[in-house]
Amino acid sequence: MKWWQTTLDFFKWKQNSAKNYWLAYWSWPGSRIYLLITAGLALFNFALASLILKNVDKDIVILHYNVIFGNDFIGSAWRILTLPLAGLLILIFNFLLSARYLSRDKLLSHICQLTTVTANIFICLGLYSIYLINFVNIKF
Repeated sequence: MKWWQTTLDFFKWKQNSAKNYWLAYWSWPGSRIYLLITAGLALFNFALASLILKNVDKDIVILHYNVIFGNDFIGSAWRILTLPLAGLLILIFNFLLSARYLSRDKLLSHICQLTTVTANIFICLGLYSIYLINFVNIKF
């Protein structure tokens, strides 16, 4: 019971404090820019994943390709959605951390938000590589 109370005390997610965190987060212009960029990237990731799922003609797709070993991870097509979902979880977690620490330290808030943008960019690149592996035949 003590660890649960300690966790609740650490985050202090009472109604008034959550409202104050949100107002402080939204009043800072940099946070709005980060949030809009990240939300746009997350939507783009879901659109790219749905495009890949729509164009897949079989139930099994190549999820990872290694230059040395070739196809080393093959799975069902729905597993493509794990990448945008991971990006969404990173967005939510870092948003909560950023809103919590904005009043104390703006640099930590910047780092959390920039990490979210960077992670979603890498997820977008990962989805693009899955698209290239499955739909583009490059012959050397």
